[in-house]
Amino acid sequence: MHSWFEQNVAGMTAAVRWEQAGAAVVEVTGDLDLASAPELTAVLDRVCAEHPERISVDLAGITFFSCAAVRELLSVHRRCPAALTIVRPAGRVRRVMDTLGLGWDLQALSL
Repeated sequence: MHSWFEQNVAGMTAAVRWEQAGAAVVEVTGDLDLASAPELTAVLDRVCAEHPERISVDLAGITFFSCAAVRELLSVHRRCPAALTIVRPAGRVRRVMDTLGLGWDLQALSL
């Protein structure tokens, strides 16, 4: 597995690091909107292709979070067998997720 990689596009940066066996952390900073959300999906699909047991998406550095980002996260959740969890959500992320009634552990959602 790769130890880490980083992708910068459309006002968003996604940095991936591998922790203990089977765990990946994707640290996302910047704007997560209609333009950048599909790029995050591409990063998460790349991570998922490595077959981790768990993927933590760290959203502490998010400056803008749209419903397009939620759609993309749920799309990855449906396709990837890894446990997908949002960690350290920025206040704006928390407000959107709470408004939509979504939890942080996307694996716990019954979709």
